Amino acid sequence: AGFNPEFTGRENVYLNAAILGLRKEEIDGCFDDIAEFADIGDFIDQPVKMYSSGMYVRLAFAVAINVKPDILIVDEALAVGDAVFQAKCFAKFREFQERGVTIVFVTHAIDLITKYCSRALLLDQGSLIESGSPKEVVDAYNRLLVGSSARKAVASASEPQSPARTGDAVSREKWHGLFTVNPNENRYGDGRAEILEAGFFTEDGSAVQTLVKGDICEIRMRILFNDTVVEPIMAYTIKDIKGFDITGTNTWFQNVPADTYYRGDLIEVIFRQVFLLNAGSYLISFGCAGHEGGKYVVYDRRYDYMGFDVVSETRSVGFFDLESEITVRKITNE
Repeated sequence: AGFNPEFTGRENVYLNAAILGLRKEEIDGCFDDIAEFADIGDFIDQPVKMYSSGMYVRLAFAVAINVKPDILIVDEALAVGDAVFQAKCFAKFREFQERGVTIVFVTHAIDLITKYCSRALLLDQGSLIESGSPKEVVDAYNRLLVGSSARKAVASASEPQSPARTGDAVSREKWHGLFTVNPNENRYGDGRAEILEAGFFTEDGSAVQTLVKGDICEIRMRILFNDTVVEPIMAYTIKDIKGFDITGTNTWFQNVPADTYYRGDLIEVIFRQVFLLNAGSYLISFGCAGHEGGKYVVYDRRYDYMGFDVVSETRSVGFFDLESEITVRKITNE
């Protein structure tokens, strides 16, 4: 923001706005809006060196949005803001987008990229390595994080080369043809484990790709191990059609005891839950990974494995229905 730490917030507003091209009369006219948006109270007349990082960002952002920019660059600025301030900032972003203002959003928060951006660029050590839709670039970023490049899908019909050691007689009945799988899924990993197939099942074991909100369902995945893997983590993630992460979990989060698996072992993982997503279309992803020597290793990750739909007889706002019970009581007599 170019603030002088020895100056007060008020003095820095005038200095910074002047650098951005505003005359004193123009700054006078928008100062109250800046102070109201920053919402730092009497600290506006305290030296900036006394500010917390959050207060500093609040004031800097308030100045930037009130000088009527044609291009607004936001570099990780919202990482220190509280939830209310962030909501206020994103409301301002939407207002700017409607006015045709270009917003360059520099961040590692991939959920914000998929939710608010229309185009994304991925930089690695100063070099541009991906450009395209937010979803495409986020997928590339995830591959970069695990140090793995996309690979071709392995043959899902592979058979284990040694008896399963899971202790349960895992059914070998194939699920192929039960689900419409995304032919353009984003798959990568080192191949030491393969997610052979996955899908949704009702309580009676029927395969479904359209779910009813409020019903109990099972999300199942089958994994073949091609090498010895100690305590793998099995996971699923649900996104909206724009690629925004909505929910998900894994065996590590849920403290499910992990085993050691060997070449040829075939296992089935079942996530059972009441499905509370609102009606709409979604994507589900699956993963098998682990921690080895302090590093996070992806054995197989199948992003956007398949789409599915949720139907509902009731309506609510957003992604989830909290199943509220509403009571209205009259507490006064007129």
